[in-house]
Amino acid sequence: MYIGIKKGMTQVFDEKGNVVPVTIIDVSTKIYQGLKNSGTFLGIGSKKHPKKSEKGIFGDEVPKYYLPIKSVEEVGIPEVGSSVKITARSKGRGFIGVVKLWGFAGGPKTHGQSNKHRSPGSIGTGTTFGRVLPGLKMANKAGNKAVTIRNLKVVDYDEDNKLLLIKGSIPGSYGTFVKIM
Repeated sequence: MYIGIKKGMTQVFDEKGNVVPVTIIDVSTKIYQGLKNSGTFLGIGSKKHPKKSEKGIFGDEVPKYYLPIKSVEEVGIPEVGSSVKITARSKGRGFIGVVKLWGFAGGPKTHGQSNKHRSPGSIGTGTTFGRVLPGLKMANKAGNKAVTIRNLKVVDYDEDNKLLLIKGSIPGSYGTFVKIM
C-alpha cells in the first residue's frame, strides 16, 4: 500500500515506439509516528493550518493527507511492470438534473410547454398515498465519490523526483489524494 498526489498526465514511448498515456503521481511520502500511542501513519504534504487535535497526534509537522498503517513493512512502492489498484475521489459535477443524471427525455418543446422542457414530469402517485414514494430517480449531486480502478500497469518510477508513472487515467483532478494498492 502507498499514497500519493495526482500531478497530471503526459505520454511516454514504449520499446516498440508506441505512445503510452500515463498519469504522474507524486509519492514523496513520509512515515509519521503518532504521539501519545496514536499509531503509525503514512503521510504526504504538510497542512498550513492544522487543528489542535492533529497537532496532538503528529506534533508540529502535520501531513496534508495521511493513512494509518499497521506496520512499516506493508508500505512499499510497486515495481515497474506490476499491476496496481488505485482509489481516488472523482471530480465533483455539482447538482444536476434528471436529463443529465438519468437520461430522461424531458417534456415536449411545443403544445403550450413554456418552462418544463427538462423536468422529470409527474412524481406523485395520486391521492392514494398522498406523498412521493422513496427511491425515485430525481435530480441529485453527481461525482465526488471514491472510485477504484484495478489492473493499472506501473510504467516507470523516477527515484530522484519520487514520481510514479501509471498507464492510463485515474479518477480526480490534479492534486487529488490517491491510494495505491
